[in-house]
Amino acid sequence: MKKQLAALAAALVLTGSAYAAAPTTVLEKADATETAVYGSVQVGALVDRVNQLDQTVYGEQRSGNLNDKVDELYQSISGV
Repeated sequence: MKKQLAALAAALVLTGSAYAAAPTTVLEKADATETAVYGSVQVGALVDRVNQLDQTVYGEQRSGNLNDKVDELYQSISGV
């Protein structure tokens, strides 16, 4: 249920900024995903922020490299 609500919120946030450039860096994608999920960019180390997003979106902290995790989170939330 949380994932569905997060996806809906992300769709609303991301479609509202149709003229904004799509995020390309890991940090930009993490920021966009946090904004969609939490309503704002979080503070702290990027690794900790991504682990928290994993927990919120997937219900667990997944293993893997940071770039892949951020790409997968961004794709899950934005539908890109």
